[in-house]
Amino acid sequence: LVIVYDFGFNRRSGLSSSVNKLVITGHQKLSKEEIVAILGVQAGVPFEDYSLKVLEEKLEKHPRIKKASVTRRSKEQLLVSIVERGARFIVNSNDNLYEIDDDYNLVSVDDIRDTNLVVLSGEFQLGQSQQVSKKLKEFCGSVENLFEAYPGLKDRIAEVRLDEDGEITIYTQYPQRIRVNMGNKLESMQIRKLYASLAYFENQASSVKLLDLRGDDAVYH
Repeated sequence: LVIVYDFGFNRRSGLSSSVNKLVITGHQKLSKEEIVAILGVQAGVPFEDYSLKVLEEKLEKHPRIKKASVTRRSKEQLLVSIVERGARFIVNSNDNLYEIDDDYNLVSVDDIRDTNLVVLSGEFQLGQSQQVSKKLKEFCGSVENLFEAYPGLKDRIAEVRLDEDGEITIYTQYPQRIRVNMGNKLESMQIRKLYASLAYFENQASSVKLLDLRGDDAVYH
């Protein structure tokens, strides 16, 4: 992707003498206009007047950017390489939606750009700092263990909710919308029953609204 802006500037005449180019690579969620705005490059200022280190620091302060590199190809051309933070979960808490990455850093607040992620709902402490709370981190770990044990569940689950009393509720999206009561832990036995139950409902084309896995047997309605 090549973005061309007329940033060239002749110091003696004060007239534009060349076309400066920003070559931006690696971005997926951020737009080219957003990256240019983060850099803060201005018309009439030659690229050679900018500190590459300062430009990199500006980029890496943005929560969506994990790593950035700015190199000078020539007086008129800068190469901007971006590595974005990939979101792992959407967190629904305190009337806000957050994206968090694999390292439990906040990627965004009320600016969801990956709508295919599993939603984790509950009352969690999330502020302006990039690190999430211990409670949320432990909950994320439990859900990740669920998906590691049965990867096929990831495409079937839309939301996992942690209530104030510690009860965990799962909402599926495939083969249909089902509310699943899991109890207060995501234990291996219940996860196995969840996987088997969804497979059964899919094979039998059953119409189910509620699945309760808190007891020894699965109860559904």
